[in-house]
Amino acid sequence: MSLPPIYRIILIGIAVLLGLGAASSTLQPPAVAQVLNRGLHVQTGPDGQIDVVMPYRFALTFSAHGISAWRDLRRDPAGNHNLVVSDSVLVQVQTSANQPITTTPMLMHSSPVRAQITYTTAPTTVTYEVWAGGQIAISVNGQATISGPHLTPDTSSGAFLQPVAITPSSQHWLLFLDAWAGEALPKTTTAPSLAGIASTSGVGLAANGAVAITPSNGIVRYPRLRVRNWTGGAPSVQRAGVTLTPGIDYVTEYDEATGDLIIQYLHLLPPGSTSTRTFTIRPAQSEPVLALTILDANGTPRPIDPVTGMLIIDADLPAASSPAPGPLTTKDVFQIPYIQTDPVLRLQATVTDPPSGFDGVRFTVNGPGFTQTIDDTTA
Repeated sequence: MSLPPIYRIILIGIAVLLGLGAASSTLQPPAVAQVLNRGLHVQTGPDGQIDVVMPYRFALTFSAHGISAWRDLRRDPAGNHNLVVSDSVLVQVQTSANQPITTTPMLMHSSPVRAQITYTTAPTTVTYEVWAGGQIAISVNGQATISGPHLTPDTSSGAFLQPVAITPSSQHWLLFLDAWAGEALPKTTTAPSLAGIASTSGVGLAANGAVAITPSNGIVRYPRLRVRNWTGGAPSVQRAGVTLTPGIDYVTEYDEATGDLIIQYLHLLPPGSTSTRTFTIRPAQSEPVLALTILDANGTPRPIDPVTGMLIIDADLPAASSPAPGPLTTKDVFQIPYIQTDPVLRLQATVTDPPSGFDGVRFTVNGPGFTQTIDDTTA
């Protein structure tokens, strides 16, 4: 059973000059229908290195020793700066003989949600599972020493390496990109490789028509969801009653080997009531869904909550400087009304499954002393 998620969408980009009473026709590009593909992209090079890219978020290079390059595409869209220390790797794995793992990386699995890359130097095996949200699950079978992250001194982007379960014969870690602190992970001993993944069973799908998952309040950085025994085909995902847009708000994978539906939410999820943090997953129905994205000057999406419409802020404070006790990340991530200093407001609408006769989107912007409406229509 394979569920390749192909969605026909309408992308409409527009720039609204704040304070102007009318907009030039040059600010109204036509709507364009295309396939939306914003999950992970994986490419293997001729020298054996593997590149893993999440558009607008990060680019990783796996070479013989591990992750030799991490580029923060949020702050550096062109990917000009490698944040890993020169001649080093982001996370160093050394065998019991104090020798670094050195071998050709092997791509074991690739999907829009995650990529699994393995290094094997007998008797040690290291597996990296890169998720679209920027989490990297690291599993080590065999005795080894792990250290990191090894970042350039001048980097403004943090990375946090969090232990999950460590025994003399195996280790499990989570590496969070673009974060100075980890998560308040639920205790787990039976399946440490699934740490931080909110799971439920799809058994009740036939009776209820949907299943619900609520991540714990300690999970705030791009929650990962899993529905076991999923039989519903292509899914539709809601949060707090709001239908989310595939490719914009989340990406999915159906694991044929396990029967699991795996979902990567693509936004931060600040702590809050159970109702605002609950995801409802049901079989997809063909219905129009409109998502609005605000872009910064270089075209990178701003982090807007699809339910509240608020700007999501990640204070991204170093762990030792967290402003309050308790799980660090729950204090670092919060929401505020949208603000910007740039006088140009750049909006992009994404419409999935547009209805028959669809001819565009109307944008209405309200500001101090003015209201501006612009119709962006198809040809």
